Amino acid sequence: NAAIHVNSVAHNLGQGLKEQAASLEEISASMEEMTANIQNLEKIYEAITDLNRRNNLLKAKYRNDEREY
Repeated sequence: NAAIHVNSVAHNLGQGLKEQAASLEEISASMEEMTANIQNLEKIYEAITDLNRRNNLLKAKYRNDEREY
């Protein structure tokens, strides 16, 4: 009975470790996705900043006239 109990405990620990490893893999994948998303958001922010800069140059060229065309 003791041997069966030890095997059962070892099996349960092994399963727990497998689940933790799987969870860490999911977290790692999520972090990779977040990193990619952050990089994409930074590119969008840079594009918006550049567009605002160009709009401000045009606005200054036409004496701050902000007409919507």
